[in-house]
Amino acid sequence: MTPLRSGFHIVRYDVAFAAGHRIDYRFPGDHFELEHCVEGRVRVSEDGAGADELHAGSVALSPRRATGAVVAHGAGERYRAVSVTGSWAGLDAYLGGLGARELPVIGPERGARERYIGRSAALRPVAQPLAEM
Repeated sequence: MTPLRSGFHIVRYDVAFAAGHRIDYRFPGDHFELEHCVEGRVRVSEDGAGADELHAGSVALSPRRATGAVVAHGAGERYRAVSVTGSWAGLDAYLGGLGARELPVIGPERGARERYIGRSAALRPVAQPLAEM
């Protein structure tokens, strides 16, 4: 994890678990996370979005609402990703010049759910800057 100004962090994941691994989490409504899966996969089951997986090339964006989810890694599966985390309130001020202006406007809840677990093609423009990190 690399801390940045304004309370943002870059988190690089490079994990593989000998046995299956599961993490439950809760985010407050102002939690921002943009994650790009570089290699492997992780299964996500989110309270409002349903279940799916992030896989190589997927980009996921947390919704602007409190959320809870479970991520699960299969035994022996490698997962490599990069994530930018912080707050929605600080996003424009800090990350605007790094491609954040390319993020889709937060619209109907269905669209936010699709972006959360990587089903939306609207996030593809931000994949390259994340992959470079």
